[in-house]
Amino acid sequence: MAKKVLIVDDDAYLRDLYEEVLKEAGYEITTAVDGEEGAGKLQAGGFDLTLLDVMMPKLDGLGVLKELQQTPPTTPNGPILLLT
Repeated sequence: MAKKVLIVDDDAYLRDLYEEVLKEAGYEITTAVDGEEGAGKLQAGGFDLTLLDVMMPKLDGLGVLKELQQTPPTTPNGPILLLT
């Protein structure tokens, strides 16, 4: 079974680049275009790795982390890497 990676980045070029490279490496990719969407997907849980942009509209990466800390997901996630 492929490892699941969540990419949360408002920059479409970077999001597509990360997605392409990781898919070629055999990972299952899910994307989110802003912090609010990313926080919702992380709340569902089950990701082996998350690539999280720090500077985004609506909710920045640090805000996403605060939401997760206040309301942990029901299914745990793996590490979260912050991208700056």
